[in-house]
Amino acid sequence: MRQGSGRARKVTSVIRFRPMTEDDLPAIAAWLALPHVARWWTPDTTAEAELAVYRQRITDGADPATIMLMVLLDGVPVGWCQWYRWADYPAEAAEMGARDGEAGIDYAIGDPECIGRGLGTELIAALVAEVRGQHPGAGILADPDAANEASRRVLEKNGFGLVSVRPVATEPGDTPMAIYRLPGHAPETRIVLRAREAREADDPIVDHPGQPGDYVHPDGTVWTWEERWRIVSGVHLRFYDLAE
Repeated sequence: MRQGSGRARKVTSVIRFRPMTEDDLPAIAAWLALPHVARWWTPDTTAEAELAVYRQRITDGADPATIMLMVLLDGVPVGWCQWYRWADYPAEAAEMGARDGEAGIDYAIGDPECIGRGLGTELIAALVAEVRGQHPGAGILADPDAANEASRRVLEKNGFGLVSVRPVATEPGDTPMAIYRLPGHAPETRIVLRAREAREADDPIVDHPGQPGDYVHPDGTVWTWEERWRIVSGVHLRFYDLAE
């Protein structure tokens, strides 16, 4: 899909995300008109068409599978990004060669003052963390334009490996795309032993494969998974109660 980037001083602030709203569309429209963005995002479409898709996603819920986010630096919007699970787009997934459970990402730095400061590398790292916070260990497949060396470089700096360079039939044009993959991995799983009289924050966390079923503590007590879990910082926490 599409990405943008560029060149100057280094980023020292932390990147954050927030959901895109309709109030953000004028800023995105202005960025889409800038050469460093337009070159990669609208060579085979128009800014108006791109914005219409965004508006549908964030106001009409026409495409809830794609998560639209604004990129914030010191709380100020400087770009936008999106992520999705390839399984929700089977035609595109097949054309890309996506594996089960993989996600896709697209990103753009709109503010020209942020170009060349190392923001692109930090953005990819933060976006990978965002995706894996929802889907721990997910592999990620991205396809910048093959000529977009800056976008390719920030992927490589984040551990993505080149899969192939070729046109992708589901893209708007026939320009070769550089398909990159960040391999997935099994998510870390731990169990939380919930003493009934204790507050959850006080319950001990124990390293464990986290498979459903009983857990026998070294002290001989048996703990049973209560079929409740939560993801915290990309780690699966499974909650166990002391067996009756």
